[in-house]
Amino acid sequence: MTTEPITESDLTFGAFPKGYCFYIEKSQTYKRIESGVKMVEFLLLRPDAKTNKTAIWMIEAKKSSPNSKTHGKLQESMNEVRKKLNSNLEYSEAQIENIVLELTSHPFDIYVREICNKFVNALTLFIAIHLKRHSKGDSELSENFMQIDLSRVQFVFVLVIKDCKEEWLLPIKEALNKALRPTIRTWNLLPSSILVLNEDLARKNQLIDLETTQI
Repeated sequence: MTTEPITESDLTFGAFPKGYCFYIEKSQTYKRIESGVKMVEFLLLRPDAKTNKTAIWMIEAKKSSPNSKTHGKLQESMNEVRKKLNSNLEYSEAQIENIVLELTSHPFDIYVREICNKFVNALTLFIAIHLKRHSKGDSELSENFMQIDLSRVQFVFVLVIKDCKEEWLLPIKEALNKALRPTIRTWNLLPSSILVLNEDLARKNQLIDLETTQI
């Protein structure tokens, strides 16, 4: 847990009230398993007084994003693979996409996949810690986090991009929505469980450049 401001990707998050921010990327539990496991920056408790519900925001910060306008290259490549595959063999869409992803290295696709991996890893690791699957891992969580009812809490994946025009945010969110669809469905998360913010929107959401953020 930390009450100090967190600086990531030239953005200063917080400071947040005691017990509301879990700096998971710096946690001892994560350090023990970090090889090959990418992780978001931190988790933030966001109680909603109006609905009496609590959400956990999983925050990933980036300085910028690749151009998404040429993202269609993946779909074009998938169409080409379909044409070349033996018509007597059956391949699922997932298999075709995996083949293409191995053969292409479009920066935007890589960017989205990396972020998705971090979000899914953060969700899995937090729940594993909460369920005491890691030795002494739960000792790193505050009482506020430990008292959460996992059956009721909402999880929100939040990407904050420092240098990004507002009109560029939607294509990124759409790509994340598609890539995270299996996770959203299997965990029965809300359709609004993905947020993509630039620096201005992060400030409006009381995430950055505040002496003490009011959760």
